[in-house]
Amino acid sequence: MELLSKVVHLRVSLHCKCCERKVRKHVSRMEGVTSFNIDLATKKVTVVGEVTPLGVLSSVSKVKNAQLWRSPPRSSPSCR
Repeated sequence: MELLSKVVHLRVSLHCKCCERKVRKHVSRMEGVTSFNIDLATKKVTVVGEVTPLGVLSSVSKVKNAQLWRSPPRSSPSCR
């Protein structure tokens, strides 16, 4: 099964530069990852590549607590 390039956002338990370094090292070795970004301030890890959200979550969860990043619900237009 061929995967298309996807973007996966995770909320990861990052507290310091050491946590960031641990996640950076782990993600950089993951198969299928073409790029990634770690935002320590918001605790958001973005992974791009031929990956699946559950695959990335499962892998990152081996080194730090993580969960899929939930987007805030879009407000629906009110009826008038």
